[in-house]
Amino acid sequence: MTLDTVMARALAHAQELQIAKVDLDISKYSLEEVRSLYYPSLTARFDTEYLHVYNENEGNQVSVGDYVSTSLDSAYQNAFTLRLTYDLYQFGTRPLKFENAERDVRIASIKQSQETLQMQLTILDIYRQGLILQKKRDTVRNILGHRKEIYRHGQRLQKAGKLGEQQVMNHAVDLAEEVSRGDRLDSEYQTLLNALGRYTGVSYDLMATRFVALADSAAIRGAPDPQTLPEILAIEEEIRKKENEYAISRKEMLPRFYFSGAHRMYGRDDANYIESLQDLEGRDASFAVYAEWNLFSGFRDVSKSRRLKMEIARLRLERDKQIEEVGARIRSLYDTYQLNTDRSENRLLRTARIAASNHNLERMSTQQIVDRIAALEKEIELMQQQMDVDIQQTEQAAAALELTLYQEGGAS
Repeated sequence: MTLDTVMARALAHAQELQIAKVDLDISKYSLEEVRSLYYPSLTARFDTEYLHVYNENEGNQVSVGDYVSTSLDSAYQNAFTLRLTYDLYQFGTRPLKFENAERDVRIASIKQSQETLQMQLTILDIYRQGLILQKKRDTVRNILGHRKEIYRHGQRLQKAGKLGEQQVMNHAVDLAEEVSRGDRLDSEYQTLLNALGRYTGVSYDLMATRFVALADSAAIRGAPDPQTLPEILAIEEEIRKKENEYAISRKEMLPRFYFSGAHRMYGRDDANYIESLQDLEGRDASFAVYAEWNLFSGFRDVSKSRRLKMEIARLRLERDKQIEEVGARIRSLYDTYQLNTDRSENRLLRTARIAASNHNLERMSTQQIVDRIAALEKEIELMQQQMDVDIQQTEQAAAALELTLYQEGGAS
């Protein structure tokens, strides 16, 4: 399997990305809710009641608190009211609320990009580990074959009286250790495949799964700027959102001005409820401009403003912390990439020397210049050296790809 195939499956299957997409849709609907602040509200109300006057025909007006009754007799009463209310002026809180709703959409979009980048980095890291474990398993498998052959040769030499029992026992111990190392690598490889399957939704077979080597990427010119990454941009947007919330909390301490208009239809009947419903011939209309000012709220508004200031300060500290941590990770990656790039010529030279040594060793073994056990031991040493070279190549390619992902994630 290739990195591109695994990455595509993970991005299509990952629940984290599906949740991020839903969060983005939710923020868009929330924006539509806040947009309603720019429109007047229109309400319809129907009142139906029976008013019972205990002292009828006395003509007395009753007034208690907000309740006033001037009826002279008991009756069924109904009214239908259509009311329009509009928020005239709030000292600029409305555009700030709308701006924050737009910012929530941007934050959700940035977090979706952040989840995508994080998923790509996770899959790349698993793939890198898979390649390294695969190379180690292949090497151990080859070494195991050599260890078995060494042990068999040792047994034959022992029977011929040319090798001591302790030396044969040492070969047996080396063989057992190699078998144990192979079992541990198989277990680690299966655990890694299970972790990969959790992201892709695919079950991978231990013996049938092979990772394709990473291709060399284009040269990386300079380390990416951590301040362009989604996780930093999201915190920056959160800071601006909190600053707006702080401004809103201060402005909400000032009075608010409203316009209200209503049109009412009403009617009554002294004895019949149905007749009272049919008699809605009375009409009146009202228009008002009024101000509302919450003069004292138990210091709630002041405490809210102070809390928001502290939250802004905390977000700024969190931003600086994230920039430092991500920057350190990027610098480490870039240093690794540069170091491995500088050593690429040495790696090629080392690979050529290992191949030449293998060729000479094979020739000498064929001509019986060296004994078979010594040749096998030397081949094992060369296998381990080649494994180290291949692992370094994998680390360099993975570091280059990770830096590329950071660059593309920052550009998005």
